[in-house]
Amino acid sequence: MNRLYYTAVVILLFFIQNSLAQTDPLLLGVTSNGGENNTGTIYSLTANGTDFKIRHSFDAVGPYGILGGVTHASDGMLYGVSNSGGNSFYGTIYKVALDGTGFEVVHHFDDLNGARPYAAPIEGSDGKLYGTTTVGGNNTVGVIYSIDTNGSNFSILHHFSSTEGEFPFGVLLEASDGSLYGMTNGGGSFEYGTLFKINKDGTGFVSLHSFDNYTEGRNPYGGLIEDTTGALYGTLWAGGPELGGSVFKIQKDGTGLELLKTFPFSVDDGSLPFCTLLEGANGKLYGNTNSGGGNFIGVIFSLDKNGDNYSVLHEFAQLQGRNPFIGNQLIETTDGKLIGTTRLGGTYDKGVIYEINIDGTGFNKIHEFNDQGANPHAGVLAINGKLIGSNSRGGSSDGGVLFSVSENGTGYETLHDFSKTNSNGFVPSATPILVNDEWTYGSTREGGNYGFGTVYRLLTDGSSLETIFHFDEISGANPNTDLLLASNGLLFGTALNGGEFNNGTIFQINPGDNTFQLIHTFSIVGELGAKPRAGLIEGSDGKIYGVAQSGGNDGFGTIFRFDQNGSNLEVVHHFSNANNTGRTPSFKLIENINGQLYGVTIFGGSSSNEEDGTIFKINKDGTNYTVLKNFSTDENGTPAGPLNDNNDGYLYGVTENGGNNLVGTIYRISLSDDSYETIHQFDVINGVSPRGSLLTNNSDGWIYGVANRGGNSDDGIVYRIRPDGSSFEKTIDFNGLTDSGSRPEGGLTWLPALSFAAEFSPLEGIAVSPNPTNGPILFSWNNNFPIDKNATLKISDENGKTIYAADGNIPEFNLLVNQNNILNKSGIYFINLIVADQYFTEKIIVKK
Repeated sequence: MNRLYYTAVVILLFFIQNSLAQTDPLLLGVTSNGGENNTGTIYSLTANGTDFKIRHSFDAVGPYGILGGVTHASDGMLYGVSNSGGNSFYGTIYKVALDGTGFEVVHHFDDLNGARPYAAPIEGSDGKLYGTTTVGGNNTVGVIYSIDTNGSNFSILHHFSSTEGEFPFGVLLEASDGSLYGMTNGGGSFEYGTLFKINKDGTGFVSLHSFDNYTEGRNPYGGLIEDTTGALYGTLWAGGPELGGSVFKIQKDGTGLELLKTFPFSVDDGSLPFCTLLEGANGKLYGNTNSGGGNFIGVIFSLDKNGDNYSVLHEFAQLQGRNPFIGNQLIETTDGKLIGTTRLGGTYDKGVIYEINIDGTGFNKIHEFNDQGANPHAGVLAINGKLIGSNSRGGSSDGGVLFSVSENGTGYETLHDFSKTNSNGFVPSATPILVNDEWTYGSTREGGNYGFGTVYRLLTDGSSLETIFHFDEISGANPNTDLLLASNGLLFGTALNGGEFNNGTIFQINPGDNTFQLIHTFSIVGELGAKPRAGLIEGSDGKIYGVAQSGGNDGFGTIFRFDQNGSNLEVVHHFSNANNTGRTPSFKLIENINGQLYGVTIFGGSSSNEEDGTIFKINKDGTNYTVLKNFSTDENGTPAGPLNDNNDGYLYGVTENGGNNLVGTIYRISLSDDSYETIHQFDVINGVSPRGSLLTNNSDGWIYGVANRGGNSDDGIVYRIRPDGSSFEKTIDFNGLTDSGSRPEGGLTWLPALSFAAEFSPLEGIAVSPNPTNGPILFSWNNNFPIDKNATLKISDENGKTIYAADGNIPEFNLLVNQNNILNKSGIYFINLIVADQYFTEKIIVKK
């Protein structure tokens, strides 16, 4: 007989109890925000939405991520921004003394009031700080803000829109007329960025100029500078007459744009200037490019303000530093030297600080960055003989550091370590799973001892959380999918990043002793794939199946499988961009009752000339790959979660956008004729951007899910829907507060409210057949089996819902189960027996 055993603690404690009293199971899920520290929660609630409870709030975490330089204000303090972290994970404004003391976060961005700041704020002539965020705000494309240096009086001066300009990266300029000037990376008349002006009180905003990719250049990343005549100067990253970007001059009213320099793609010149320019004491303009030069990794250049006398002062080489990036602008010292940074290059390829004479001679590395602090995204300040700046990587948890070093390169010091670590991780995005009656297991994609996420276990009553593994980048980083409890009793999972090549890993956890084992590291170009964003499943053949969203023969992802001992990892299918078959699988597969694998891709396919993903099926041996549906964002959206088999002849799923209201849908597709039907249109109040897995409840007929945004507070919802779409209910509105959480992720799972009084051991000598079955089953036993002893029988569906329970002996169960026609519907069921202190369990497949 084909018997699939689960371990004792896995199945027995999940489905059986000593008495027949059965309390209603709970739904268990996670939010990636909200809770006591706004770092995510684990929550439970009943099926109808009552008895909502926060079972765990994850620990607080400070700022980290891309650190966009610092400003030395008149109060003597340094002010800067972090691109991530803070109370809402959308970044912060911080201040710190020159010696590293007195670090304080003065503002936490929250998306609605701006998110992901890149450039440091400037100090205005009125003593306030002024800056921009790259995204967030009313239109999600960035804001201009002001704030007092003590963190009070934060104010949004302007919410950008696509017509005015969007995604400002560069630092603001307070010009001689007292107004603020800056540039956006996109938007405007040509969608390639704009130059704007605004008064410091928020009045008078105007888009002065929209950049034309073909005649001028496009997508400025840097800021503006002003000369003594009042003219403004800046760079455009790419485009223009020679395609490699440009240096321009423009008047403050937006007229008279002149191209002073256009860059080609050539080893004889630079190309792709990301920088904010520097006007030297000699009146010349200085800057750098990300590409071009003899090694094609960037140059330092100079030119006159009328565009004459352009000169390449230096061509970068790998060991000298390479590819100056956004914010790696130059400064000039009092002795006439230029000092700058590169994000990459040097001995460790983590960036350098360099100096060069203003005539291009005397290039010298002042400092090479390493794991103490790495990858500066901004230049440095020269203060009292020291260079002060920030690194976006490195430090104790790779969260970046604020540093100082003398101008001669000695005395490197970490002023502040931006930590991503905490005791148990944060930002859970994977639904916890029940491993036994005592513990649920899950993962966080950030935090832990090394900042790369954790695996944790939580008591089912929510009273205690234990971190059982801290990812350290070599073992994997940023796990964000559900763990799989396989039939051998082991947990399997994937990490999106990390491993030797930072392309993700497959790992195993033994719940018995909580030991961790690395099964596979995905390589850079390996045919097995890369970046496994999705969870794993166990097939009916006992093998573990998964998908990688990139890599493989064509670079667009793979389906892979391996044995439960971690061996025989092989590719079942290589995704391709050819023939409209779909690419970039990002959600776990399912196996239908017919033994085929079904899944979705988020790109590829062809529908109304769109490439927004597909639904596909494939045999487990890789044959007969078939596209069942092509998605279109405008029509029905992009897949945002795996498929769910409701055992009613349909597969169900969600899209995160599309539909009548462009905020997501719930759909189903027929297994008999591949017909596709949208059964629900989300509408903001009733949810936006549904995410993750749907969960079927065979007992009450509802399908359950979560939406990441929307609802009364725009913090997400839990909902349920009838399979035909005839009825939809919002059962919980998240509000982002400490007693609620926000941004539900992953999906939901059942948490049966069971308790046990004894330890159990496996029951030998019993069997159930046939398997698969068309309904009837028969218990059989060997001659030594105590068939006259009293036993408890429970039959549960695949979601843990008890559909039948009885007391009796084994022969009586043969009569009871079949006479009552218990297994009358196709699906997966679990047969559970307990006799005295011993148990038996088997997974049964019913095909009607």
